[in-house]
Amino acid sequence: MKLILNIVSLRKSVVLIAFFSFASILYCQEKSEAQHPTNYNYNDSVKIKILNDSVWSLMFNDIQKAIPYAISSLSLSEKLKNPYSLSDTYNTLCVLYYVSSQFDSSIFYGKKSLKIRENLKDEKGLISTYNNLGSNYKELGDYKLEVTYYFKALYYARKLNDLVTIAKIYNNIGDAYERIGLYKPAINFNQKALEVYINSKDTNGIISSYINMATSYILQDEFKKAKDLFELCEKYLTNSTSNYLVAKFYANYASLQLKMEQYEDALKNIEMSINLNNQINNQNSNLVNYINYAYILENLHKYKESYHSYKDAITIAKKLGNKQWEKQAYLGLATTASKMKMFETAFDNMMNYHNLKDSILSKEIEQKYAVSTANYTNRITYLENQNLLNKNKLLAKENLMVKNKLIITILVLLNILVGGGFFTVHIVNKIKKKNQLMLQNKYEKERNQLSKDLHDELGSDLTRITLYAEIIKNNTDSEIAVKIVNTSKKINENVRDLIWFINPENNQTKDLFIQLREFIYDATSDFNIECSIKTSCITNNKHTPKQSINISRIIKEVINNILKHAHAQKIDVSLVSDKHLEIQIFDNGNGFNTNASYQGNGLRNIQFRANQIGAKISFQSEFNKGTLFTFSL
Repeated sequence: MKLILNIVSLRKSVVLIAFFSFASILYCQEKSEAQHPTNYNYNDSVKIKILNDSVWSLMFNDIQKAIPYAISSLSLSEKLKNPYSLSDTYNTLCVLYYVSSQFDSSIFYGKKSLKIRENLKDEKGLISTYNNLGSNYKELGDYKLEVTYYFKALYYARKLNDLVTIAKIYNNIGDAYERIGLYKPAINFNQKALEVYINSKDTNGIISSYINMATSYILQDEFKKAKDLFELCEKYLTNSTSNYLVAKFYANYASLQLKMEQYEDALKNIEMSINLNNQINNQNSNLVNYINYAYILENLHKYKESYHSYKDAITIAKKLGNKQWEKQAYLGLATTASKMKMFETAFDNMMNYHNLKDSILSKEIEQKYAVSTANYTNRITYLENQNLLNKNKLLAKENLMVKNKLIITILVLLNILVGGGFFTVHIVNKIKKKNQLMLQNKYEKERNQLSKDLHDELGSDLTRITLYAEIIKNNTDSEIAVKIVNTSKKINENVRDLIWFINPENNQTKDLFIQLREFIYDATSDFNIECSIKTSCITNNKHTPKQSINISRIIKEVINNILKHAHAQKIDVSLVSDKHLEIQIFDNGNGFNTNASYQGNGLRNIQFRANQIGAKISFQSEFNKGTLFTFSL
């Protein structure tokens, strides 16, 4: 299964409690400063305040207990018709529905609160409601509207010179820019927030800003900068009053370690995050934690523990009503069950995966595409206007010269021709480059869509065929059934490889190393051979599909030759990417004569594939001492 831990997806769930804390602060400020007119029933106003306070204190831990208080508050507020109390109640319902993931209802009550507060010119209340609405549109994938509401909240926060609130809104805007891939402005806004927190000695704010900036660097594969920020952040953890933030630190640090293939360290940090979240009943964050935990265990071939972690994630996802992560957990559970040879369980979970509706991710992609298209259109319009403006200036100059001497007119015309020619060439080249970039992006999108279609349709169909064949084989002794199973597994493996190579997201060295590690472990697990794999990915280069396919086929051919002919008890593999890509495979088997005139098809195929991509290979072997294979590119 492809890496679940996409940092943006991780932040989508952990940012939930950040919203809670921000909304709670603003709510308390509103309550302390709101001045209700005296012509309303004072006792009823106090009752509404107490009911709303009860909703806020209960909704984050036991939402079912909060609902009766919310119903009573709404009924009394609409009866009393005190605009201050009514706007507070609507805002409370907005947050209550947000916590329960009913975003349409949350927006409905948020806008009702907003309308009243705009009429009252309640600036502190407007900050809270604008922020709440922005958080809702984030969950619906409408990031343009999300940022719009955050900037409206920022306007009033600046007007009131509320530095703490300004810093928290900076964090929100930074998160929004990060979600649409604008990492530089995301880092800038979080840096602004950090400066405010440092001046006010707000430890929790400092920790939150460091985590946000580190996450942006992870998404740009700038791992050293991210690690430096985490190390700075770690110094503040002992003074933090928020278990949520400490849990968030460990979860995000684990994501960096997972990217760097430091699996054991990542496991420890995720365990820390899970324990801290359990203390504060933060199941939203633990949902992602359990899926990432299961994925790492699966990579370490601890399938039983991985299976139970995926099941825990499904239980939480169903409780929270989070279809997106429930679907991912079913896919992981099917993969793990298949590796445990629990084929009927794998089949059932694959069906559960396909029966769930697609997640909101498609809206995120559409949003990014819309932003890119708008930027491109605006740029072309600007160039056209500039071209028209330049032509008008040249025409005016030409008319002026006609009134003077002929010689000046000729010189101006020559100047127009030369300058216009260079300018036209420049514009044409710019447009060509933009068209080439658009075609390249379109090609990448088509490759990505093809990979997804093959995975969702053909891949799942082949998996079902393999599972059916396994069931037939387990219930009969037919040799034909065995051949069907073996053939379907081989086809399934080839299709999986094809899907992997087509996907443009798998074009980097670290992705290739992950694929090779998984193949080598799976290939040697049934032969009782001790296998050691060391990985060092100092430079993360990009590879063409042709290079990736040939490298993978060469390594698979070498491993298969060892398993068939070498009679080895141990295999040592080294995967190194520095200035060059170098792969070494040593086995302590029989060895063979590397100078023999006859070479089998396997060795000829290895040499042929290496020649196709300009790689160098060598075999060093001694009888009964083993063989060392070296590949360099």
